Amino acid sequence: MGGVPALDGALFARVAVVVTAVKALLIPAYHSTDFEVHRNWLAITHSLPLRQWYTEATSPWTLDYPPLFAWFERLLAVPAARVDPDMLRVDNLDYDPHHVVVFQRATVIVSDLLLVAAAWRALAALPNSKARDAAGWLLVLGTVCSPGLLMVDHIHFQYNGALLGLFLWSVLALEAGRDILGGVLFAALLNAKHIFLYAAPAYFVYLLRHYCFPPAPGALGPLGLRISSRGCVRLLSLGVPVALVFAASLGPFLALGQGVQLLARLFPFRRGLCHAYWAPNVWAVYAAADKVAAAAFVAAGKALPDPSGRAAQDIPSGGAGCPLRLLPDVGPGATFGLTMISMTPALVALWRDPQPKRFLRCVTYCMMCSFMLGYHVHEKAALMVSVPLAVIVARIVAGDSMDGAGAGRRGPAKGTSSKGKFSGGEALWAAWPLLLATVVMHAAQWPLLFQQREYPIKIGLVAAHALLAWSVARESGLTTRVTERVGWIGRLASAGMRAVSIGIVPLEMVCLVLRNTAYGTKLPFLELMLTSLHCAAGMLIAWAVMLATL
Repeated sequence: MGGVPALDGALFARVAVVVTAVKALLIPAYHSTDFEVHRNWLAITHSLPLRQWYTEATSPWTLDYPPLFAWFERLLAVPAARVDPDMLRVDNLDYDPHHVVVFQRATVIVSDLLLVAAAWRALAALPNSKARDAAGWLLVLGTVCSPGLLMVDHIHFQYNGALLGLFLWSVLALEAGRDILGGVLFAALLNAKHIFLYAAPAYFVYLLRHYCFPPAPGALGPLGLRISSRGCVRLLSLGVPVALVFAASLGPFLALGQGVQLLARLFPFRRGLCHAYWAPNVWAVYAAADKVAAAAFVAAGKALPDPSGRAAQDIPSGGAGCPLRLLPDVGPGATFGLTMISMTPALVALWRDPQPKRFLRCVTYCMMCSFMLGYHVHEKAALMVSVPLAVIVARIVAGDSMDGAGAGRRGPAKGTSSKGKFSGGEALWAAWPLLLATVVMHAAQWPLLFQQREYPIKIGLVAAHALLAWSVARESGLTTRVTERVGWIGRLASAGMRAVSIGIVPLEMVCLVLRNTAYGTKLPFLELMLTSLHCAAGMLIAWAVMLATL
């Protein structure tokens, strides 16, 4: 493979060890309020009875994850009590001595083993081809070595790696034909972090059509669904274990009359359409358009409508939040409806052709829809897309026909050339812009790390990842237009993503100027808005490419 070393088990283990060492070196780095969030959850689950877990409000960082994650915190509290019992006091707010930081950082590092193991399993499942080594490196770079996860989990402080590992294990189980296990793992994931609820439609359609009522000749009705006794038995055999997971998770709280309180904690719709730092999605563009329109009104000497009475939107405006001034407010119901509509192509594709290898592309597209159109989306949610996208790109490079762009409609990719470079034109046009999209998703996390000492770390992590990914992609032929079958759509998508990716450099230079001049003082949120809008352009291109590859 031209300069790309073979990625065997020993080398994979060495990479994992090196990445773990990097995580350990990041222990003294800045941690956000999410660190105190999780310390408080340790204290709540350890010190209080079950009925108070979702009502306790001594700290503003109340428990707002589903019960299985709360039980995970309760499990971590067992060794925490031996390390320092004071960290488990509910009233001991903002308690972060060094040994407590080391302990909590270590729990994130250890829980990441779930993702490392899933990445190894996905690597082992790559098809044998002359481009397999390059594909394997792209997979490892985007999962085990993900700069987004390093910044969000191991500096900012969260547990996304473990949750994404559980997600990948669920997908891998489905691809191995173990549908019940895949469904149970996804049910556990939902009860650990409810943001994965947006993946549920894809799981429902796939399991219904692949396991319970598969497509059959002569199926009746507009949906082509044939109800059979065997299918009903399978539906029951799938539904019972999934229901048991939900019962075990939610049952105790429902029995204590905590259902309404639990719902209010998990779905706080009063937070507004946008987060304080706009996630790079459709609503960032929408909010920016409102800002521009409002500025134009003022410049034209017209009075803006009175914002009182309109729902406050928590968007960058120089204060805690401000309403949209001209464009209509968008509520949770509207965003949910738009998200479901945008998911329809993936759900239809799974309904018509529920092949296991198609599932990852479709469910990742559904999660992208939720990121682009969801209500009060955080920028960190891009990791839900970037990690599985790394697996998808790796499979395309390895020549997996089911992950060739549009393979289900236009036939398999053409494979690899005699020089070991991937030459499947249809897949190539999608793989390169999608790989670049992951770089944009990682750069979108930069505003989370705003302290000066973390600046070279965040820039270095994303730059190193981008350079390594580009080097591997070049060796695999991914950066080259190898056939005319790529077409104008592929060339346009690649050119657009290249422009956005390269544009991150001048964007950061502009942000540096704003950060260190009077302009930044006068317009403190302009830097965030520019970053959000620039990355949103790349996300929109990636979204379109993902739609075209269903």
